[in-house]
Amino acid sequence: MPAAYSHPALESLQFETPFDLIWCGSVLTHFAPWQWQAIFDRLIEWTSECGVIVLTTQGRFFASALARRQPHVASDVDHPALLEEFARTGFAYQKYFGSKDGSYGITLNSPEWLMRMLQRHPGIIVRSFIEEAWGMQDVTILYKSTDYFAPVLPAGAGRHP
Repeated sequence: MPAAYSHPALESLQFETPFDLIWCGSVLTHFAPWQWQAIFDRLIEWTSECGVIVLTTQGRFFASALARRQPHVASDVDHPALLEEFARTGFAYQKYFGSKDGSYGITLNSPEWLMRMLQRHPGIIVRSFIEEAWGMQDVTILYKSTDYFAPVLPAGAGRHP
């Protein structure tokens, strides 16, 4: 396979063939809700049938570290605003103070929010969710099997408010 290069707008990347395995570590942990879901949808597109997606998110452990004011944990964001939104919705994003356009920062996802969001993808099976499995980040392992589940939930289920 030829080399694949990244782009700041990950959702705009194109690949000739789908991948059997996609590792997405410390990527979805830095994007606003509209970017997060667009990138996630593309990960599914880029994965072959019977392929696997392994992704990391920042959840309860990372939020706890922020709440406990542990040093060297996301020092360049508005912690109170991030934690308030996380407590309220299960998904929170705050841009880094140095992010000029506001499109890069810190994202928190609760396990409940992530599972609810995954329900709108009937072809994605959750094989594993492990908190704090990659440093401070949670690891989710997904398997793609088109139409495995019946689409019983409304199309907007799991969308960020």
